[in-house]
Amino acid sequence: MTLRKRVGCGKSSVPVFAAFAFAAAFVLAAYICARAADSGEVALSLVEPPNVARSQSLTLKTVGPFGTDQAIAVFAEPCSSAQPGATSGCSGTIQKQIVCVKKDAGSCSAIVPLDLPLGTYAVALVPATLTSSADLTLIPSLMVTVASSSDQRPVLLGVMPTVSYPPQGDQIAPIPEGSLGPEPVGRGAHGSAGSNACQDTNPQPATISLLLTGSNFSRAGSDNRILWKGSEMPVCWKCDQSGQCAASMVIGTVDRSGREIRLRNISIASFSGISTIAVSVGSDTSETKTITISRAAKDDPRWGAIVALLVIGVLLFLILANAPKARVGGTLKG
Repeated sequence: MTLRKRVGCGKSSVPVFAAFAFAAAFVLAAYICARAADSGEVALSLVEPPNVARSQSLTLKTVGPFGTDQAIAVFAEPCSSAQPGATSGCSGTIQKQIVCVKKDAGSCSAIVPLDLPLGTYAVALVPATLTSSADLTLIPSLMVTVASSSDQRPVLLGVMPTVSYPPQGDQIAPIPEGSLGPEPVGRGAHGSAGSNACQDTNPQPATISLLLTGSNFSRAGSDNRILWKGSEMPVCWKCDQSGQCAASMVIGTVDRSGREIRLRNISIASFSGISTIAVSVGSDTSETKTITISRAAKDDPRWGAIVALLVIGVLLFLILANAPKARVGGTLKG
């Protein structure tokens, strides 16, 4: 009788233990969710589509319901880490913070902005009230790739001016053959801090500016690769955002419509001659245009022609003055 009772107790303890384990797991999950809510973290389970074009909608699905009607999707450049799953953005690399409109209790949607540079990002979701104070780089993220759309091939219609001359009085120093200036640094090609290359009031000597017109230029300046004779021209696109551009770099800006690119601070010594220029965005490249950058000032040919005419006039005068003279019928000829 005692043996049966013990066996019965042993059998009945299994479902009791399972129920206890289930309750403990539930409490632990609730504690983790509450702790995440307190810290501002909203754990993501899925981001779709994983490859998205700018101006398209991106859906973010959470592990559980989030209690805020307005959340912010944060796009940051991912850090390289030896730890698997460590996909949070690096400090100082946050590119965009976009309102994510709530669709239901466990998902929201955000429109990828047109000025977000192409590339792969760590995407996190936080309540709108915490974006100003939370350390966004510590929040767990999922990866998404922003790619260019197939119907957004850049079109280059014209370059103005097609012939450029140096400003009067500029001295053009010789540049070694094949040198195109400093290499771009980082995403967006920003240079050293503290330079004045971004200031129009203090331009570098012997430089010119170009206006490229067309369509489908990327509003994220660093996506537009300027091809000069087939090679990429180092361009700094950060002036409008941070002013961090080296004094010797070409400065680039794109208008909001994506129809104009302005390039200034172009060194005549580095880029003089007859050249071709094109715009490449992603894997697509526009048609090329031919332009000329002259090392001689605009008035130099005019003065050269005047001097040449004066020299020819003097030579003719000397030739005629020293021509042999002869008498014909008693009259001096010649």
